[in-house]
Amino acid sequence: MDFAAEVAALRASGWIQPTPTGLPSLWPTRPLLETLLRRLLVRKNNVQVVPGVEAIGLEIDACSRICRGVRVTYGNGNDKYFASDLVVDAAGRGSKAPRWLERAGIRPPDELIIDPRGGYSARFFRPTRGWPSDWWWRGIVIECDPPETCIGGVLLPVEGGLWLATLMGFSGERLPATEDEFTEFARRLRSPVLATALEHLEPVSPIRRTRSFANRWRLYHLWATPLARFISVGDATCTLNPMYSQGMTVAAVSARLLSECCCECSPTSPALPSTFHRRQARFMSTPWQMAVAADSHYPGVTVPAAVHIARRFRFLEAALQCSWADPKLHSHLSRIIHLVSPPEVALQLWVIGRVLRRLAGRLFSQPRPIDLWPPRRQRRAGSDALRSDGELGSTGRGPLVTR
Repeated sequence: MDFAAEVAALRASGWIQPTPTGLPSLWPTRPLLETLLRRLLVRKNNVQVVPGVEAIGLEIDACSRICRGVRVTYGNGNDKYFASDLVVDAAGRGSKAPRWLERAGIRPPDELIIDPRGGYSARFFRPTRGWPSDWWWRGIVIECDPPETCIGGVLLPVEGGLWLATLMGFSGERLPATEDEFTEFARRLRSPVLATALEHLEPVSPIRRTRSFANRWRLYHLWATPLARFISVGDATCTLNPMYSQGMTVAAVSARLLSECCCECSPTSPALPSTFHRRQARFMSTPWQMAVAADSHYPGVTVPAAVHIARRFRFLEAALQCSWADPKLHSHLSRIIHLVSPPEVALQLWVIGRVLRRLAGRLFSQPRPIDLWPPRRQRRAGSDALRSDGELGSTGRGPLVTR
């Protein structure tokens, strides 16, 4: 679906005016996505998948600082050593590579951590009856508004006719663990629309919880003495708050950059790790600063002095808050959020002018309360294009939009 056109999304400063952006999004569950990726991978004739093993360490020549391979266990005391020309750590957020490096007597790279102390409770649901006729949206997103409101929720359709409801809390908010707590938490959100939608659904799974929301950057690109034939990619290097939905894009771009670097120099080249980690860091700096700039507003978050948030990202924050009721501006800035366009496109003169006019309008006008329900949406006469009627002060219950 086109997120901006088909999801009722309440941001900190108000509802997004539903407008097509031309940026389609897919909403599969993680098992489906990983199953499809594995099928594509094993179709390659030069890829061998070894099941039932666990990596337990790196085989490192500490004197020459060369990674020779990986040591694994089959779980029955039978360990094995896999020799390798290049070891790629793609173990994600739970990577144990820093611990293995220390075990080999090598100091791992420094880390930056910005933790909004967040987490979520998630549960699958199945529809029991249809939506009311005036509900045009195909998904719901209720964001936090820190520091006043540190809870949010998401309800989106996934495969198999199921819906996935995710309730998020930051700054130490207690996450729901029971059915009653889940329902009550949803009722505390800034809009009642998600709690009302859950009344049309029945739970079909247990409630699962996690608190892995910290932003962590392992600074391999600043490693004084890189380890030859060892590379860290994606989440194993830079882990972002999953609320911003950028981790998989970062991992995909990291893989592409590694492919380009391996075309320029061989996998055994001593220059490969430094070359790759520097290029990866240049790309990662954009989603990292966007995530850190947003999370810095939560109460109790400490941003280390070493973390510098560029002014353009602070401006981007302000521009995004001004864009929700401005379809043209929102469509333009959405390309930055989706990492399709660089953040510099937010500094175009027409964007700056539009943002400054809206900021000035807020400064000299009385603040309006944010409507509890999404804005209505209708079709233009004789056209398939969609528009919003802009009545944010109304009940927000508009006509059905058929597709």
